[in-house]
Amino acid sequence: MPEQLQPVIDVVIESFQVDTNLLIQGAIIALLVGFMMSRFGQLIYYVLIALVLDLLVVPLGMEIYANEMNFAGALDYTIGIVTAHGENMFIIVNRAIFFVAALIVVSLLKSIFRRS
Repeated sequence: MPEQLQPVIDVVIESFQVDTNLLIQGAIIALLVGFMMSRFGQLIYYVLIALVLDLLVVPLGMEIYANEMNFAGALDYTIGIVTAHGENMFIIVNRAIFFVAALIVVSLLKSIFRRS
């Protein structure tokens, strides 16, 4: 049985092997979204929210801040971010796997805190 699950385990492990900044950013987003999450049945919606925050909102905010709060170029920054992610879809899949695992852990922790 473990030999059959090895490819799945490898993909999940690879999803967590990212830059430290991305790992911290993802953990903070997972905590925020995970504590807002109401049920496991709606996990896909919360993963989509986390992906939008992780792949669009945070990079857009960092780009605006780096360019001296230039909101006039926000559309250009957004187009650049979307095209950069569109070229490498594997990043989106890895981040989605990361958020599924992180949101499950956060919701389990939330249920433990609620019961105690």
